[in-house]
Amino acid sequence: MLSVKPDRPVEPFIVEVLRHIDTLTAQLALPYFVTGAMARDILLNNVFGLNAERLTRDIDFAIAVANWEQFETVKKRLIDSGRFTPDSSAMHRLYYSASGTTSKFPIDLIPFRGVEEPPRTIAWPPNMKVMMNVAGYEEVLATAVNVYIDVGLNVRIASLPGLALLKLFSWAARGNENSKDAEDFVMILRTYHLKIARFYGFLSIFTQGKRVFTMLRVLHLSEMVGTEPRIDWGDIPDFIAPVLQARTGTSLVDTVAQILLRIGFETFVYATLMPSEV
Repeated sequence: MLSVKPDRPVEPFIVEVLRHIDTLTAQLALPYFVTGAMARDILLNNVFGLNAERLTRDIDFAIAVANWEQFETVKKRLIDSGRFTPDSSAMHRLYYSASGTTSKFPIDLIPFRGVEEPPRTIAWPPNMKVMMNVAGYEEVLATAVNVYIDVGLNVRIASLPGLALLKLFSWAARGNENSKDAEDFVMILRTYHLKIARFYGFLSIFTQGKRVFTMLRVLHLSEMVGTEPRIDWGDIPDFIAPVLQARTGTSLVDTVAQILLRIGFETFVYATLMPSEV
């Protein structure tokens, strides 16, 4: 199990939200994991003591539900607690009222599993016209890491390789709509200054495509921080390519190559250089 560093505690309001969600999902026996920018920030900043490039106050939770009724139960129980209020314009969003402040923080609840429609998408009620891609969520849930946040609070958080893979899925689904997924994917590489990723990542795209798996494998933090406990995140790089191909019709190598084209080869190179090299 990983643990936040004593000198880098998680903000109190985040701890409050995590306790609410962790307690409720345990009562309902619903698997979940923290995802998105908050997952990245907790792992980078609070667990490994790295300075994340941007810190967020939004919290995203992916929750495996059997049907929409279970999802509505989660929302209702949270709202009935008196600390969460719904967003009338977004079914998946609640706002949390933190203790001792009038501020409200956005909380996104993303259901998957039983509410999915082929190919790994969800259609939001009531009109089922708003679609969301949830490809990869099952794999990321299976390889999420347990993190000690505070006394009596251990939460499941998407591993950094898992977050990188979700970005690849999103990119494959949305492509050139915008560059956010590509930029977020590169941010993970830049945060670690992965020299190995530079070598086995973008270079191998044009040589031995299969080596792109190594670019994801080196996101495994124990490879970079030898004193940290090993993260058992499974063999994602070895099975994610056929999953990506089956669900999106795009190979992993082609997906990363598209990212290169979108953000520019020079940007990608710069992102994977050590500080002393630029």
